[in-house]
Amino acid sequence: AGSYALCGTRGWFYDAEADADKKVLLREAGRLRASIAEAKKTGLEPAVFLHYPPRYADAVCEEIWSILLEEEIRLCYYGHIHGGGIRRATEGWVDGIRLKLISCDAVSFTPVLVR
Repeated sequence: AGSYALCGTRGWFYDAEADADKKVLLREAGRLRASIAEAKKTGLEPAVFLHYPPRYADAVCEEIWSILLEEEIRLCYYGHIHGGGIRRATEGWVDGIRLKLISCDAVSFTPVLVR
């Protein structure tokens, strides 16, 4: 998309405690690393897309967030948050990463420019 290489994965719940959830989260973290690595091979700046937010209100999905930091990702778009939860979504610049909620109702079903 323009000067960005789009990459990402589904992500997972920030509060995953069950063994099955932890397994999924670790798999998603591996997929994110692989996706970012492939994006970087293009020479373009990676823009990460996730279904689940890497941060929500005061919560952080450390497994995903640490990868974004390590890989020096600057743009991260995510969904999953709808209805009343939208007001608690983490958006804007956090630790050098611009977070943007793009769930359909959060953006009034309007396409979002990647920039």
